[in-house]
Amino acid sequence: MTKQYRFAHTDSVYTHQPDDPRAVVLQTDGLQPDERGIYDVTERLQALLDSVKQQDRRGIVLIPEGVYSVSQTIYLPRAVRMIGFGKKRPKFVLKKDTSGFQEAPQDDKGEAVYMFWFTGNTPRVEGYIQDANAGTFYSAVSNIDFQIEEGNPAAVVMRAHFAQHGFVSHCVFDVGQGKAGIFDVGNEMENLVFLGGEYGIYTTKCSPGWPFVLVESAFSGQRKSAILSRECGLTLSHVEFKDVPAADIVMDGYWEKLFWKDCVMENIAGPAIRISRENNSCTQINLRNIWCRNVPQLLLGKDSGKVTGGEQSEYMLHTLFHGDDLTLGQSEPERKTLVDWEPASQEPEFFREICDLPPQETWKNARDYGAYGNGISDDTAALQKALDECDTVYLPQGTYLLSDTLRMREGNSLIGLNPISTQLVLGENSPAWAGMGAPKAVLETSRGGWNLVNGLGIDTASRNPRAVGCKWMASANSYMNDVKFVGGHGQITQQQENVPVYNASRTADVNPDRPWDSQYWSLWITDNGGGAFKDVWTANTYAEAGFFVSETETPGVMYQVSIEHHVRHEVLLRNVANWKFLCMQTEEEVAEGPYCQPYEMTNCHDLLFANFYSFRVIWVDNPYPSVVRAWNCENIDFLNCHNFTQMKYTIENLYVDVNTGKTAGFWQLGRLRIPHMERAKKLPDVKGEIGKIISGLDCVDALCQAPDGAIYICDSRLYRIYRWDPETETMILLTSQHFQPLSLACDSQGRLLVVTEYQPVKNSVVNGIEELATDEFGGESGGGCYYPFFSYDRRIRVCAIDPKAPEASLELLPVVSLEQAKPDILYYPANQWRDSGDMMESFAKNDIACYLAPDGKTAIVHTPALARACGLTPLCPGKPAYLVDEYNKCIVQVQVGNDFALSNPTVWAERGEYGFAMTEDGDAYIPDCLLYIYVDGEKKDTIQLHDRPACVLEAGKNKEYLYITARRDVYALRLK
Repeated sequence: MTKQYRFAHTDSVYTHQPDDPRAVVLQTDGLQPDERGIYDVTERLQALLDSVKQQDRRGIVLIPEGVYSVSQTIYLPRAVRMIGFGKKRPKFVLKKDTSGFQEAPQDDKGEAVYMFWFTGNTPRVEGYIQDANAGTFYSAVSNIDFQIEEGNPAAVVMRAHFAQHGFVSHCVFDVGQGKAGIFDVGNEMENLVFLGGEYGIYTTKCSPGWPFVLVESAFSGQRKSAILSRECGLTLSHVEFKDVPAADIVMDGYWEKLFWKDCVMENIAGPAIRISRENNSCTQINLRNIWCRNVPQLLLGKDSGKVTGGEQSEYMLHTLFHGDDLTLGQSEPERKTLVDWEPASQEPEFFREICDLPPQETWKNARDYGAYGNGISDDTAALQKALDECDTVYLPQGTYLLSDTLRMREGNSLIGLNPISTQLVLGENSPAWAGMGAPKAVLETSRGGWNLVNGLGIDTASRNPRAVGCKWMASANSYMNDVKFVGGHGQITQQQENVPVYNASRTADVNPDRPWDSQYWSLWITDNGGGAFKDVWTANTYAEAGFFVSETETPGVMYQVSIEHHVRHEVLLRNVANWKFLCMQTEEEVAEGPYCQPYEMTNCHDLLFANFYSFRVIWVDNPYPSVVRAWNCENIDFLNCHNFTQMKYTIENLYVDVNTGKTAGFWQLGRLRIPHMERAKKLPDVKGEIGKIISGLDCVDALCQAPDGAIYICDSRLYRIYRWDPETETMILLTSQHFQPLSLACDSQGRLLVVTEYQPVKNSVVNGIEELATDEFGGESGGGCYYPFFSYDRRIRVCAIDPKAPEASLELLPVVSLEQAKPDILYYPANQWRDSGDMMESFAKNDIACYLAPDGKTAIVHTPALARACGLTPLCPGKPAYLVDEYNKCIVQVQVGNDFALSNPTVWAERGEYGFAMTEDGDAYIPDCLLYIYVDGEKKDTIQLHDRPACVLEAGKNKEYLYITARRDVYALRLK
């Protein structure tokens, strides 16, 4: 691309007409040009845009190379994109003294008349104008230039208050003596050049209060300021300001949040940034890495008149900070203005983060390889063939049905031009994604190679439990842009403008056969995947989380990523370093997400979050502890933090460090620094001493010890498994999947064995058998009413996971006969609820099957009692075992035979609830509201904890600790 500006270019991105049968093309047949050869296409273009909307509800209008004029406002309907093509970009001109553009209507919000107006409806059809709003998705203008000729002082090129997947890109706004290029921005914009006008952009807050991204753009020659803004959350990267009075002026009486990086300011006549409400916590200014030439004044506080100076000559502005500054651990933030700059006569080379689409002449059409895109034919083989044989595969608008993972090789690009009308989809109950198992992607990138994905929707449907939308392992210079993970919110089809999400009571999906929180994450970045991600939206209620970044130190950056409407997590980060998350926005709904954790971060460091917005919708009426819950994280900056809701229940804390208990409770911060946190000693040193080692959990119970000494703890209700490290005395979230863990054990090789409550989706078929049509225990009830109730819609599955890769390594354990398995250790349910009262009689029937672990030595008994158990007890031939009879509230002692048969049951203690532990010295610990200590079946002592104890485990190198799970807390008692 030719760079006429430092970051922006004016070349045509689409040099040829995209080969798309569903796209419509503007024609000038029958129109008369003026003396300059310019066609007035106002009526024809409006009719074309409206026809696409009415016929298909979403689509693309193509504008050929040429110069066109408009004489009235053109309304751009929701989900319709206008894209120019040709060796040169097409241009729309507002000709000199065009009638109606001299004076703005009195009631217009922007006090202007617009050449183009993004709307939430079709005004010419419906008779009224609905401005673009929080529900205006997928609208865009790209690769088109605009010019306002003289005599149109009220003219503004574009009004653009759209939401997710709305954008403007690759445009020149030659405003001249007109008012501005754009009024009211939304979502993101890229590669824009603003010339002249009073302002390049002037804007109020975005819909419905989210931040805004502008990248690789230029402002020059504005008469008042490049930007005039309020409450917009301006996130700028690689933007140039030149020959203007100011870069940004904040409207009087309003706050603003600015995060700018890798930008240039040159010849700024007055203070470059002029802020209002300078002492308000919502006013937050963060500039980093800005090269300046002739910018003598950087920042003006308009209320106080205070000026923060710069220099006439060239200098590098490393940091300009104004706002409330807090380091985790401090009790109160400090209001600061900080400047760090040094002389720099040499303009730096700014690292470019996003990349261009491959030249259009290299694109190969997927239809030429046999893809249909009709949503009925299986396009898997055709698309895979295209990816195997071509570097760049172009998908015309359509619905591409898949039956297996599409795998990109190094160098592949996959390109669409509208994610709501160009989608990769799964059918419901797709066999390759059925049942319980490890994550399986719809689209998978190469590992460590360069890839690009643009302009696509990825739809995993709702009944595919193993589905991941995209598994991303590509290199640091790879790129994902304009990708929608479909499901739940934001769906538009040819049949429906707003596909319903909720049932009538707003408590579940509109279709009861589509369970929420029943798949893996929409976007999984892992295995040292990196790169740039821009304009990505995941609001899929069926997914466990919007995106999961794990096990990567490859640099990455996210711009304007919207993560919303999940049940348990919006964002999961684990073992991540060297990433920037810019202009992120989370949102929770009352129906699915009142208890959703927006961010969960484990073992992360060297991260930057900027214009960090967390929002709960007006219906949410419950408090929640934190926006970020962190485990062992350090060296992280959160800039321009905005935690808000219209209801009174704003999320309580911005950040909680679980291991230290330190919190940042302020909702508005210019900077929150997370330093290295010294870990306090938690394990008790003195025999008999008890200490709380962790708090703030939900309802923990089952626990086990690994061969390396780690303790795994189950928080079943929230589908969580934690790992406690006794060496560092810290805990982390090991994994959170959509299969509910019930009890835990480890095999001899360190794999974690997890008994799970698995709820098959409707009509799920695995290996030719419908999952809910079979009774896995041959009609056995488990001695009570619980398992028959449980088995109505659930099944027991036991899996093994490698703690170093807990998701990718997941494998189901086979059910084999005990005689065939011959395990060294057999785990048995530690507690049983048998309300038929037959606990003692049940041991007369020997267990005959087990779930065999990968080590071939460890097994878990195959019994319906696993459905209710929250602990596992190892059976050792020749030794007694102690089991909890929950129904009769007692401990039962049984003898273990050489074949693991249980015999001679006797009541050992008339106490019991869930757990039991017999220590080496003969003391028995029985949780039962209190923690009872028994010796030889007789009560010796009691310990009262803050919360109700559940399970107990003797552990440690020398079995020196008793670990106790107690609802929100975990305790350790020193035994030796």
